[in-house]
Amino acid sequence: MKLNQIITSLLETDMYKFSMGEAIYHQFSDYKTTWTFKCRNTDVHFTAEMVQEIKEQIKAYCSLRFTEEELEYLNRITWIKGSYIDFLRLWQPRYEDFKISDEAECGLSIETFGTWLNTSLYEIPTLAIVNEVYFRMAYDYDRLYASFRERLEQKIKDASGRYEIGSFSEFGLRRRLSAEAQELAVRKLKEAEFRGSEFVGTSNVYLAKKYNLTPVGTMAHEWIMCVGQGNHKHNPAYSNWYALDAWVREYGVLNGIALTDAITTDCFLRDFQLTYATLFSGVRHDSGDPVEWGEKMIAHYRKLGIDPAGKTLLFSDSLDFARAHELYEHFRNRTKVAFGIGTYISNDTEVPALNIVMKTTLCNGMDVAKISDTPGKGMCKNPDYVHYLKRCIDWRMNHDRIKILIYRQRRRNRPMNYTECIEQARGRIGSHCKACWECNGRACKNQMPGPGAKGIGDTAIRNYDKWKEIRVQMDTLVENRPCDTTLELFGRTFQYPFFAGPVGAVQLHYGDCLNDISYNDILVSACAASGIAAFTGDGTDSNVMVAATKAIKNAGGLGIPTVKPWNIEVIREKMAMVKDSGAFAVAMDIDAAGLPFLKNLTPPAGSKSVEDLREVKQAAGLPFIVKGIMTVKGAMKAKEAGADAIVVSNHGGRVLDQCPATAEVLEEIANAVDGSMKIFVDGGIRSGVDVFKALALGADAVIIARPFVTAVYGGAQEGVEAYVNKIGSELKDTMAMCGVASLKEITRDCVRV
Repeated sequence: MKLNQIITSLLETDMYKFSMGEAIYHQFSDYKTTWTFKCRNTDVHFTAEMVQEIKEQIKAYCSLRFTEEELEYLNRITWIKGSYIDFLRLWQPRYEDFKISDEAECGLSIETFGTWLNTSLYEIPTLAIVNEVYFRMAYDYDRLYASFRERLEQKIKDASGRYEIGSFSEFGLRRRLSAEAQELAVRKLKEAEFRGSEFVGTSNVYLAKKYNLTPVGTMAHEWIMCVGQGNHKHNPAYSNWYALDAWVREYGVLNGIALTDAITTDCFLRDFQLTYATLFSGVRHDSGDPVEWGEKMIAHYRKLGIDPAGKTLLFSDSLDFARAHELYEHFRNRTKVAFGIGTYISNDTEVPALNIVMKTTLCNGMDVAKISDTPGKGMCKNPDYVHYLKRCIDWRMNHDRIKILIYRQRRRNRPMNYTECIEQARGRIGSHCKACWECNGRACKNQMPGPGAKGIGDTAIRNYDKWKEIRVQMDTLVENRPCDTTLELFGRTFQYPFFAGPVGAVQLHYGDCLNDISYNDILVSACAASGIAAFTGDGTDSNVMVAATKAIKNAGGLGIPTVKPWNIEVIREKMAMVKDSGAFAVAMDIDAAGLPFLKNLTPPAGSKSVEDLREVKQAAGLPFIVKGIMTVKGAMKAKEAGADAIVVSNHGGRVLDQCPATAEVLEEIANAVDGSMKIFVDGGIRSGVDVFKALALGADAVIIARPFVTAVYGGAQEGVEAYVNKIGSELKDTMAMCGVASLKEITRDCVRV
């Protein structure tokens, strides 16, 4: 019996194969793996004719190539990088990597050998082929398909009336009855009108493209097994940490659902501490009791001080609509819930579905194993290795102390203060920054790369020192009034007149615990929650701006993207992302013009003329802030260009040595501007008293950068909250002691220079 070709496109695989594939390509391209097929059904036998047809179908699959149309589709997915697209353009499956025989109890043995890049992509098409060959050749397929259609119509009817499950996706490619059955299910689900439910996508990338659905995927067990166990230097009980760390390095906050049960969920939670729990948007359940698991995850988030209502629990283990409904009702209004439903949608007929898998059994010649929360779902060819892995896990669970929560335990759930945040940051922030009690530019001077200033490093130090030379005028002979620190800016109201500054290359300057993407994601949301806003950075990696604008969009537009002075074509691309984010303003740090990576571009980027800035302002279509003004002349040029605001800034001393301090030039610039533009100022501002001084000298608001880095590294959202509260309370205290009750009352006579 000769069948038509089953796999007709290389897109016909699960979405997470591409997400893992990109990370493998960039970080583990030299890893080699062995995959082994297993049929868990004890009453299933593959005939010799079936085995031969499977061989022919896999040969046909190995003849496929990605089309340019398919690659263009993948390229439009936010987190997929062009370098990986270029790899896929040249990639093809290799039949030589397959070993297929009848030497197994079920009559079918399949193993694949080769680079992880190759073998990972083989899994899903192979399983789809095996399923379809078996059901077409072992049964009256037309009868099965008819029963499939009938049951599909009934379950869609039930889902439209009886059940409410929120968001769900179709996950059935690997165990589908056939390609036509899965396509029918996806099409019918898209056309259906549900009450209290929403069909959002499919894991099958080919069908997602064809029917304009979201391709859905997270990470698989292979990622944790290979990254965590495929290197002999790693203790396998820490597999989750290595896997999560590598994922964040690749994607930051994008593509962020973590799989919990590769080596048990309890062990996973040891590594899923504050940083990762903040960065990942949610977690996926794939084994064990789903209610028990969900309650455990909610409790874990709460223990970390994270509101579970903002996180997603994705259930994907042996679901039907009735079970999904029960789970949705159980967790309703406590957390976000989503479902990935597979076999029940793609292979529900009058005969039982196959329970077949392909799992990684070797990585770099070493045994790897999955220790599931459900007995029987694990797989490994070497029982001795499983015993070793379990002993490693048991030792860790019984002896390894959880360090990340030490301060919360000490504080007995009282809020973190900034001193504790600094202490915790010192163990995580890298070698360049010293996480000083007072960030004054001295300990890091002349450290480039690093957080220090350029040349002899005196500009950063001077920024700090000059604020300290300014004295505030105490006056308590006034009416006792509450202090109002709120600021109105571009149609938005903020709790305080200070903002978090843009920081770039955090991985290089402050340690690889975070990158630009993950840093901006924490900073933006935390600042918005604390009643202020964050400026976000920009970089040569386009994903930095993508993720920053996504974070701002998620925060309701409460953020200010800061665009580097690129050439106008790049700026227009960036501004399109800015507009989509709903940001209430946009900035350009023209003081970055001297950075080498801008000069070396083709065409080169850097300094902007007045006419250039007009064009940027027009492209922005938002209140436009020019950062990097240090003279009256520069302020007037910005005004001429149509800027809505300026930032008096010398880029923290990082772009030019021996500049004046921002405190030295602020007043004369403010006097010249005379209220025609909003004025921000940064550079060495480290306290609420400093904020008060800056407002007295003519600023409308201030920007603080490096202390927010310490806050994020030391305590994520809680650290930011601690720092905002510190500066805010200091500002209120200074206002009260100087006899002013609102920001408008802070005038030049409030300070002595």
